[in-house]
Parts: sequence; C-alpha cells; structure tokens
Amino acid sequence: GMKSKFRKLIKETDRIFEPIIEEHKIKKGNQVEDLVDVLLKHHKDNITNKDQFSLTTNNIKGVIMVLCYSFDFN
Repeated sequence: GMKSKFRKLIKETDRIFEPIIEEHKIKKGNQVEDLVDVLLKHHKDNITNKDQFSLTTNNIKGVIMVLCYSFDFN
C-alpha cells in the first residue's frame, strides 16, 4: 500500500543523496562551496557547542529533496 511506496521512496532518495553528502564530507582543495557544504557546517557532528543550531543527515537530505522538487524542470 501507501506505506510500502513511501518506504521505497525513502530508500531511493537515500541511495541518491547519501553519496552526495559523503562526497562533500571528504571534499578537499579549494573547490567552490555549495549548499551541501554550508549545511554540513551545521551538521551535528561538526558542532562543538551543543546549544548551537545543528542538523542531522536526514535534515540535510530533506532540504536537498525540497529544493530539487521545487524546481520546474519543464
């Protein structure tokens, strides 16, 4: 039903977005900073002060997904 379709969608978006996020985590050199880099600066693993704003990996995937689906590709 609908739950299985939703789980399949989540699995597929994870398959697409996980490598993108991982690639940005290991980015080296003086490459141009993009949105994923900015979001990763606020990832919970990069925050030293626990009172500071932080994002989870799923939060970052959600932001990317919303931005991707908000563009009109027609």
